[in-house]
Amino acid sequence: MMGWTVATDDSAWITVDGWGSVLVDEVGSVPCLRLKLRHHLVVTLNGIPTRDDWFWAYIWMTSGRGEVASMESEPGADENFTQGYFCRWGSIAGAEEPAQSVPLVFELQNPYPNPFNPETTIPYSVNVLADVELAIYNALGQKVRTLVRGQVLPGSYSVTWNAADDAGNPVGTGLYYCRLSSLHGNASVQRLVLLR
Repeated sequence: MMGWTVATDDSAWITVDGWGSVLVDEVGSVPCLRLKLRHHLVVTLNGIPTRDDWFWAYIWMTSGRGEVASMESEPGADENFTQGYFCRWGSIAGAEEPAQSVPLVFELQNPYPNPFNPETTIPYSVNVLADVELAIYNALGQKVRTLVRGQVLPGSYSVTWNAADDAGNPVGTGLYYCRLSSLHGNASVQRLVLLR
């Protein structure tokens, strides 16, 4: 009598454990998230478990292209495995940025210095992959300068404003507002005071 062989693979957990730029063949450098996975593999023959292993995997993902590359451990390895199976549709070049924790909030932090002259640093954090805009507005609500516009990976960032408008002309002494917003409807505002 022939038996049945059944293999099940259920992921125990997945976490974002780093991000950085990956060099992809014929595309160039693309921003990627690195996912760390711990899998549980169970194989049964005629209802009797014949294999029960854990293994680790890392997957490099980018927006719009999906999986760029992946590395999977031999069964039973720890998370720092050095032998396994690697596949890619691009090549990974250089070192990745070290793993960082993903911020919990979408937030514009306090600029420093503030009041400022001639420039100020504006820190912000993004907790999900998002299209964001970071812009400066005058006291009348008119946009003076766009500092960041485009897709941003989860992380903590900072940008410097040199008290100039989009045309490069210096703006006058006064009250300004810095606004971080996303297409998801998130927004955060900080007040800036420029003293010439």
